[in-house]
Amino acid sequence: MSVTILVCPCGLRLKATGLSPGKSGRCPSCGALIRVPGAEPVPPTAGDVDDEWNWQGIYELGQAVKPLALRPLEPEPTPPPSPVDPWADELFDLPETTAPATPPDSEQADDEWGWHGTSYNLGADVAAPAPSPDANRPSNEVDDGPVPTPAPIGWTKDGEARTTHRPPPDAWWPPVLFYPLRGAEGVAMVITIGLALWVMATLVPEYCLSLQTSAEFWGAGLMGTLIGLITALPSVIMLPMVLIYWLQYLGRVLTASFEGETLPPRPPDRNFEGLFDGLGTWMLWGVLGLSIGFLPLAAYSIATAERSLTGNPGIAIALGLLGFPYALMALLIVFLNDDPLEAKPGGVLGTIAHLAPSFLGLCLTVGTIGGSAVLAFVGAFLLRPKAFGLFIGASLACWMLTAWTSIVAMHTLGSYYEAHQQPSRGRPRQGQPVPSSKSAATPAGR
Repeated sequence: MSVTILVCPCGLRLKATGLSPGKSGRCPSCGALIRVPGAEPVPPTAGDVDDEWNWQGIYELGQAVKPLALRPLEPEPTPPPSPVDPWADELFDLPETTAPATPPDSEQADDEWGWHGTSYNLGADVAAPAPSPDANRPSNEVDDGPVPTPAPIGWTKDGEARTTHRPPPDAWWPPVLFYPLRGAEGVAMVITIGLALWVMATLVPEYCLSLQTSAEFWGAGLMGTLIGLITALPSVIMLPMVLIYWLQYLGRVLTASFEGETLPPRPPDRNFEGLFDGLGTWMLWGVLGLSIGFLPLAAYSIATAERSLTGNPGIAIALGLLGFPYALMALLIVFLNDDPLEAKPGGVLGTIAHLAPSFLGLCLTVGTIGGSAVLAFVGAFLLRPKAFGLFIGASLACWMLTAWTSIVAMHTLGSYYEAHQQPSRGRPRQGQPVPSSKSAATPAGR
C-alpha cells in the first residue's frame, strides 16, 4: 500500500495515510493549509479550515531546526571617575587620609544612610535676612500693652482664661443642667441607674405589698410574707451593688469636673476592682462629713425622743441647713485634696469662712437641684392612692430625675472647687496623677 507524503513549504514532511485526495488540513508546525493532491480541490468548510482538530492524518516531525546563535554579552563601559572637589578638605579642614576607598555594598549603593564621604558640596552662602524692628521687643509685650502675669488659680479666673486661652468654668445656669447630654456615657448612666433603681426600689416593693395584701385577704398572711421575702431577695442583694456603682461614678464626675473636663467621664469597670475601688473615700466622708455635719440634728432628735417631747420642726430644719454646707465642704476636701484628713472640723469651717459668701450660693444651687428630685417623689406618692398606674410611670421619671440631678450636682461642685481652690491645696485623689509644682497652679486642659 502506497503512503502519500506531503511536504509543507516550511520543510516539514507529513504522512497522509487514509486521506482521500482533495482533503486538506493545517501543518502542525507553521499552520499552513495543505491539500492532498490527486483530485479536484474541494472548497474547505469552516470547520476544516479554522479547526485544526479536524485533521485526520498522522503527524511526523522532521529534524529540529538549529537554534540561532546568541550574541556574546558585551561588558558595560566603565564610567569615568568623578572629579574630586578641591574645596572639600579646605572647607571642613579635614586631614588627608591614605586609606584605600572601600567600595560600597550593593545594598548601600543607593542608600543615603550608607554615605561614607567626608563632605557635601555646598552652594554659595545665602545672606541672612535683616532683623525686623520687632525682633528686640520683649516677649511679654504685645500691641495693646504688657500681658499681666496670671495669679494663682481661683482668684483671677478671667486673667487666667485670657493668658491660657481656656474658657472659664461652666456657668451654673443653665448650661450645667445639660451636662449629662454632652456625652453618651452620661446619658447611659442616667438611663441604666434610673431603670435599676425603679425596678428594685419601686416595682419589687409594690409587688411584694400586693402579694401580702392578697395573702391576708385569703387568710394566709404568713405564706404571703414568705413569698414576698423570696421575691425581694434578689433586689435586696443587688440594690447595694447598684448604689455603690452609682457612688463610684459620681466620684468620677466630681474629680473630672475638678480637673476642668467638660464631658462626662466613662463609667467604672464592671468588676470587683471597679466596684470597690475608691469606696473608702466615701466611707471617710460619711465619718468626717455626714456624721459631724448632722450631729447636732441627730442629738436634737435623740433628746426629744428620750424625753417624749414633740420636736420643733423649725429647729430641726435649721440644724439640717447648718449641717448641709459642712457636709458639702467636707466632701470636696476629702475627694479633691492631697490629705483627706484636712476635713476635720477646724479645716472645714475655716474653708467655708474663707469662701463665703460664694460657697453659700453654691449650697443654695446644689440644694435646689437636689430638692427638685425630692419634690418630684412627693408629687408621685400623692398620686398613688388615686391613680396607681400613673404613680408607677411617674416613679420611673422620678428615678431618672434623681440620677440626672446627682450628676449635675457633682459637676457643679467640682467646677466650683476648681475655680476657687487655694494654690497650695486641692489635687484630685481618685486615681488621678499628682501634678508637679508648676502644673499644680494650672488645671488640666479642657
